[in-house]
Order: sequence, then structure tokens, then C-alpha cells
Amino acid sequence: MLELNNLIYSLFIIFGALFLGYFCRKKNIINKRDLIAPELIKLTAIFIMPPISLIAFWGFEHPFSFNLLLLPLSATILTVINMFIAKVFCKFHNLDRKQAGSFVTSAMFSNVGYTAGSFVVFALLGEEGFAFSVLYVMYFSLCFYTLGFYVARHFGKTKTFETIERKKMKLSMLNPGVLISIAAKFLRSLAIKDDGRRRMRDVLMDNVHLYPLAGIFIALILKGIHIPRPPALDFLNSILIPLSSFIWMFSVGLMFKFSSIKKYIREVFSISVIKFLISPILTLGIIAILRVDTYVNEVASKMIFIQSFMPVAVSSLMLPSLFNLDQDLSNASWAFTTILLMPVMICVTIFIKFI
Repeated sequence: MLELNNLIYSLFIIFGALFLGYFCRKKNIINKRDLIAPELIKLTAIFIMPPISLIAFWGFEHPFSFNLLLLPLSATILTVINMFIAKVFCKFHNLDRKQAGSFVTSAMFSNVGYTAGSFVVFALLGEEGFAFSVLYVMYFSLCFYTLGFYVARHFGKTKTFETIERKKMKLSMLNPGVLISIAAKFLRSLAIKDDGRRRMRDVLMDNVHLYPLAGIFIALILKGIHIPRPPALDFLNSILIPLSSFIWMFSVGLMFKFSSIKKYIREVFSISVIKFLISPILTLGIIAILRVDTYVNEVASKMIFIQSFMPVAVSSLMLPSLFNLDQDLSNASWAFTTILLMPVMICVTIFIKFI
């Protein structure tokens, strides 16, 4: 019963903040909201996220070992598998390249960070689960800015353009002038006319997911010189974590324009099947492997399982603007899976006891 109450509390914060931001947008309550929202996210990443990770890891009782690296590795493996599964669905739906790019990237990346996944983990598993979750999320930036950008750029090109570029690259790889020209083209391709969307893009490309690493680093130093965490800090994350989630989702609500889900109902249903059925089943297999030789404990296993149910990542909404994909499909996928998070997580709370 306590777990369910905590879950309802976390979902209330997430959806309450999202719809409050959206309400402010629709009623034009906040001026220059498209400029304010990205700044709110960046300020949260700089001033709230590092203290959260510092406090969590300072009181982390689990011994540090290389086994902990299996957490981000498991997330990376799941991302890659989902990419190939999504490509199969693209053929089934007969999507064009732009639509396929949005579909695949939406399937690959989930909202595992402080915005949703890690906050839900904190509500259900406490500070130990949250600390494991921060380690789990460490994969995101590296995977998103390498594999994610590669996949989005691949689908954003026409077949003819892609063939010509590949031939040019092979013939002129050693020509510095050509390399500079290609780099300039890529930088120009990042231009976005709308100031608000440009600022949001800049924030997401500023590696905001890496800021918590500063807190982890300081915590490791403090633990290394055997300075215990003051008891006065024990309650602080119960305030900071919900606060960071609220600010993030409120900012997203200020920026977000709900697309017609009805237009892509078949596609977003398939995305939901990947997120809420296929991904958790694959995760159970990963957990079974990790638990064979006790590479991870029960709390870490439950954290991985909870994260496998997370909806489409907010960061995925920026890829269509960067690489000329289908923005409406990405928006619809994010909105639909995020709405489904509430009933899905209530079911997960019941089954999590058996993990």
C-alpha cells in the first residue's frame, strides 16, 4: 500500500507539472515561455541535479565495483535491441524515411532520467534505488549523442543524397578542404528558425545529463576520506528530487504542442507495444542473466525493471528539428506513451514484488 501511495504521489507531480505548464501555454499566462522553459531546465541541471546525486551517493551503502558498470551497459543493450525491433515495425507500417527516423529514435530512447524514470524509482525503492538509477542513466548521453544522432541523421537524408555523400566521403576523405566543408554543412543543418526551439535544442545538446556526475565525483571523494553524510541531509532528496521533476515537466509543458495522436494512432500504438511490452520482457531476460552470478542485487534489479517501462524520452523530440524527421510523429509518440505511464506503472507496482 505504501508503494502505491508513493507511486501516485510521483505520478501526480509528473502529470500535474506537465499539464500546469501546458495550461499556462494555452492561456498565455507566462510571457516568453519558449525562452523561459529551456533556461529553467538548464538551471535545474546545474543547481539541483548535482546536489541530488551528491546526497544520494554520499549515503550509498552498496560497495563500489566494476559490476555497477553493468547497469548502464544493460541500458545500452536494450536501446540497441529496440532499434532493430523498431525497424521491423517501420516496414510493417510502410513508413517513409522521415517517419521511420522518428519512429526508431522514439523507440530507442526512454524517459529514464529525473523527469520520470528516476523519480518513480525513488518513490518506489527509496534513495538506494535512486542511486542505482543515476548509474543506469549514465549511458544516455553517450548513446544519444552518438548512436542516436547517427540513426537520426541516416533517416533524415534522402536515398540519393545519402549515396552521393557516401561516394564523396570515400573519394575525398584525405582532403582537408572537403572535410571542413562537410563540417560546415553539418553545423548549418543545426540551425532552427524558432528561438525557443533553438534554445531547447542548445540545452539538450549541452549534456545536461552529465551534470549529476559532478555530484557523484564529490561524493566519492567524501566517502574516500571517510566523511559520513550528516543526518540533517537525510530528508533533503525527498524535496529536491520531486522539485527537479516538477520543474522539468512544467518546462516541457510550456514548450509542448500536442499533435493529433489520431493521425498516427497505429504507429503510436506500436511504439507503446515496444515500450510497455517488448522492452520489459527483454529486460526480464537481462535481469535473469545479471542475477545468475549476483552481479546486481534485488534493488538494482527492480530499478532496471521499472526503467524498462518508461515512455519516450523528452530529448527525442529534438531530433526531428535537428535532422529533418517527422516532428508530429515524435510528438504524438511522446504524448501517447507519457499518458499511458500512469495506468502502466500502477500495474508495475503490483508485479515489482516478484522481481
